[in-house]
Amino acid sequence: MRLKFPQLCTLLMEFMVYSFAGWVYETALGWLVYQEWQDRGALRLPVCPIYGFGGMLLLLLFRRKCSGLTVFAVSAVLTTLLELACSYLLDMIGRPQLWSYEGWLLEFEGRISLPSSLIFGAMSVIMVKLAHPLLERLCGKLPVWAVGILGIVPVLGMLTDAVLLYGEY
Repeated sequence: MRLKFPQLCTLLMEFMVYSFAGWVYETALGWLVYQEWQDRGALRLPVCPIYGFGGMLLLLLFRRKCSGLTVFAVSAVLTTLLELACSYLLDMIGRPQLWSYEGWLLEFEGRISLPSSLIFGAMSVIMVKLAHPLLERLCGKLPVWAVGILGIVPVLGMLTDAVLLYGEY
């Protein structure tokens, strides 16, 4: 499958939308669980790139139509495995653990839990069945230059943020 410029920019924009939505979810969860403000992002910008990467993986996987139940079940498993792998990767590179599910129902080493897996499954259904088609339609109505700006500029900002932040370590 060969991507054209507007399609690539639409995917980049979706990556940023899902990264931001992940930050909103993580920050709201921190507020609900700990009753205090916690910036749960990995960068200075309000984004959690793991949600953007997870979203892109799921869009690639669910290119063909399938039921919401299939999206839910497969996504719950895959996003949980992605979260587990990322937690070990952060350990390997010496970064502090960004989350902990200690005390949650059916948790493993504080890295993953059943409730979080179910939440990720539900969020994936919303993304695949609602957000993705909506964003595609929106981008289809915009001029190509606008889609390019919406796709490229935020990603460049996030990459700059990552280089500046992680260049300090």
